[in-house]
Amino acid sequence: MEENWLVKAIEEKTGLSKEKIEAMVKEKISQFPALEENAALRMIATENGVVPVQRVFKVNEVNRDINHLDLSGVVSRKFSTKQINLNGRLAQLLKFFVADETGEIGVVVWDTNKIAALEASLHEGDNVTIVNGYSKKNKFNDTYEINIGKVGTVNINSSSNKFVKLSNISKTGTNRIRAFLVRLFTDNTFLVKCTICNKRVVDKCDIHGDKALSKVLMLTGIIDDGNSNMRITFFDKVGEKLLSLANGGTLEEKLADLSFGLYQLDIVAVVNEFNGNISLTARDVSRVNYDLQ
Repeated sequence: MEENWLVKAIEEKTGLSKEKIEAMVKEKISQFPALEENAALRMIATENGVVPVQRVFKVNEVNRDINHLDLSGVVSRKFSTKQINLNGRLAQLLKFFVADETGEIGVVVWDTNKIAALEASLHEGDNVTIVNGYSKKNKFNDTYEINIGKVGTVNINSSSNKFVKLSNISKTGTNRIRAFLVRLFTDNTFLVKCTICNKRVVDKCDIHGDKALSKVLMLTGIIDDGNSNMRITFFDKVGEKLLSLANGGTLEEKLADLSFGLYQLDIVAVVNEFNGNISLTARDVSRVNYDLQ
């Protein structure tokens, strides 16, 4: 039978075994020979109080247009909110990817109120449940995406809000860390690379000169969670997000504030290991409001 999800739903609802359900399907077909197997299965589901409409999907099952779609997984990638021209009007969208054991799929949030909330609360590595989304094919890359409009929601599961200690970080995947930024190195805040040979340079490339240089924000510091400390780097957009948390107008003022402000941060980071030394690269960052009293 193709609709294995429905067999499982009947099993959970009635306690019947898979073999018993298959036998009931054969009996139903013997009574109504024109019935197809899946139609007979849906009849048995209805008779046993199971609505024969799939709501919960795995990523690899989202391969057509589906309304009222529920799906659970881990946020594998998250992008900044952007504006697009949608049929002559400007619209905001927030896109992230969710992965489960069957694959990865893009999720696009259109509702402005939901975008505002998810910008601050959603992080890579979070376990989420999508409720009442709908899937459509992206005409630009010919893949299916899940869309969240006014009636859909993205629930961040409470279990994903647990933080890992620096002494117990995982070298694979992402880590959620809550720690204080106790030092920020301000002498080298940009990474300069040659875009042709992709080498890091100081002033200019020995081969290509200064005609193909790329300048990327790079903020490096030390974080401390009360038990351990570790070096961490905030690159590009994540570095800009860190700067946005600071007071001051100029880059120098923001760096000074971050260096001495004792900021407590929620950080999503991945581990880098080189010659036995471990450091972190931040994938997302937000500020924690705390009270010292």
